[in-house]
Amino acid sequence: MNFEVELDDSTAAVVARVRGELDIATTPTLRAAVEGIDADRSVVIDLSPTTFIDSTACRYFVQLARRAAEAGRSIDFVCPADNYEVWRVLDLLGLLDALGVQPTVGE
Repeated sequence: MNFEVELDDSTAAVVARVRGELDIATTPTLRAAVEGIDADRSVVIDLSPTTFIDSTACRYFVQLARRAAEAGRSIDFVCPADNYEVWRVLDLLGLLDALGVQPTVGE
């Protein structure tokens, strides 16, 4: 299984690009990467290259968004509609609207 979280901190927001399957085994890796980002930086979770997500990842996204809001931290989620496998799960769970998922980084 190929999984990677690539952090790009070359812009105002740190982009965490998630490649591969995000599930119960790999969500802790994303969590550790995001928790390692300075608290004063905005974060973008880019699911464009993600091939699969499960309920563990979705639950983490909701928790992450809630904690960010409580701390006054900006967190954005990106998933284009053509990444149907991931987009469809987010849609079915009502997370596209709840998380404010955008189709591209920077929109």
